Amino acid sequence: MTIKVFEFTRSWADVPVTIFASGMSQAEKIYHQWLSTHHADQPADPDNICIYNETWVAARPHLAKASALGASGIGYWSSLEHRWMVGEPQSDPLGYLAPPEPSVRYFRAMADEGDDARVFATNFEEATSLYCAWHLDRWGELPARFTIHIRSRWELAGGLVTLRDDMEEGIVGIAGVEGEFLRILPPDHEPILPKKSS
Repeated sequence: MTIKVFEFTRSWADVPVTIFASGMSQAEKIYHQWLSTHHADQPADPDNICIYNETWVAARPHLAKASALGASGIGYWSSLEHRWMVGEPQSDPLGYLAPPEPSVRYFRAMADEGDDARVFATNFEEATSLYCAWHLDRWGELPARFTIHIRSRWELAGGLVTLRDDMEEGIVGIAGVEGEFLRILPPDHEPILPKKSS
């Protein structure tokens, strides 16, 4: 049986619930069992459900290892073992619903020229330096005006989730495409273009 990975977001909490299940109906059942056991006073319906296809799971090694075990249930992060564990929805938690807040934070840089970027740094000063280096490398000049705002890592869902994994590994830089996925890359990263056929 193939186990898929789902993320259920909730209006009443920032951290999503990671669920390992064979399909959507089983994932919803697990979510509702977990909710009735641990948060019966909260709204029953999730805000959003993100289904990670095989390609996305493969790009997230920790989730891929847990999925390969073939167990259905709630995903708990073990900081001690640095891995996902899968527990029964009615049981006591085996760890945290997500890895702890990393030292690398997510910033959104916006410039008047529309040169927006997702920046990953440990503080505002580093985010500013990385953004300026990226802009200088890309356009040959510094932006005339820009703002940088800190954002929640939980906004990085779906196709952006690989950025969250890189944050948790302590990688700083600018979001960019590498292969099929978005990754945190150095500000002067040059994308690898496919070779032209002769």
